[in-house]
Amino acid sequence: MNAIPPTHDDSEPRSEESAPPISTERELELKGAFAIDRIARIAASIDLAPEQESDILEASHLTADEWEHLVEHADCLISADAGQDDLVRWDDAYIGRIEGDCGEVDRRRYAELVVSGEKGRTARWFELYGIPDSAQVPIERVWARRIASQPDVARLVRIEISSVRDGTDTEQG
Repeated sequence: MNAIPPTHDDSEPRSEESAPPISTERELELKGAFAIDRIARIAASIDLAPEQESDILEASHLTADEWEHLVEHADCLISADAGQDDLVRWDDAYIGRIEGDCGEVDRRRYAELVVSGEKGRTARWFELYGIPDSAQVPIERVWARRIASQPDVARLVRIEISSVRDGTDTEQG
């Protein structure tokens, strides 16, 4: 189960009605206890170790049906979030959890991802770093925001991408 809600096809909106039914009381309890960043961290944990999904859910005091409901809820929040605050929180929490296990996706790694995409080798990049391929869209959104909001970062990323294309090293960071 790819647990990342914001990567679905936006042409077909999802609704919370498609999640398995749970009691209204439990639904309110879950929504209060599981902020979008917490849901994102659990999703990343599951994506990192799908074979451990039941253990991860148990540690989070969730059933599979409740988890599915929370994923649908997060998807609805993100879809309705005009200011993108929930999407930013999702991406930051999800990528933070991934980086906690797999190391930081710094400029060099991001440049390698970009160039691997140009060569049709993204699967190899994800395998190299042990990052689930479900992290591609959140990684790209995080870096797109950094590049758009920080001209110096944009310049350094362009340099790093050129370096990766040329097979040369630049200063790491």
